[in-house]
Amino acid sequence: MEHISVDPQYKVGEHDYDIALAKMVRDVELSEFVQPLCLPPAREIEGNHISRRLEMAGFVLEHSFNGERTLDVQWRRKVVRHTTSLEFCISLAEALEKLTLSQNHLCGVEIKPNNLMSGSPLMDVEVVDGKPRNFYLVGINTFETESDSASPIYIDGFMRILPFRNWILENIEYAMH
Repeated sequence: MEHISVDPQYKVGEHDYDIALAKMVRDVELSEFVQPLCLPPAREIEGNHISRRLEMAGFVLEHSFNGERTLDVQWRRKVVRHTTSLEFCISLAEALEKLTLSQNHLCGVEIKPNNLMSGSPLMDVEVVDGKPRNFYLVGINTFETESDSASPIYIDGFMRILPFRNWILENIEYAMH
């Protein structure tokens, strides 16, 4: 990496403004598992990702099970997250009440843990004239926990990208000069 830009409002140990950009020294090699991902369309509405079924992709936290290294295909995963309001997620897990959460966050739930590394992208598809156009980044996974109930619900917290869209574009422009 040549340069890292951290959001100026970020504070260590807090989950708000937990976003950074990295300028790479060389171009990234695209593959089946590494593809470009667009920013959210400028016309998006802040709260429109609540009660949606979105995809999340990434790498499994642990690369070995029972001491044996897993095959590449086994540690690259795509999972589904059903997004909910922050209020609903906080009502599920007492631990979330201690975090600094704001409207910059989005919450996703599922009955199975995601086991993906922090920083994994949450994605949606932009639809234009009734046709899918491209995937875009909705959020970045920043934490996970499970509900306090007898049958656990797994909760993922995401830093929403839309509120940072202008900051990202400004920093990309700055990095290009």
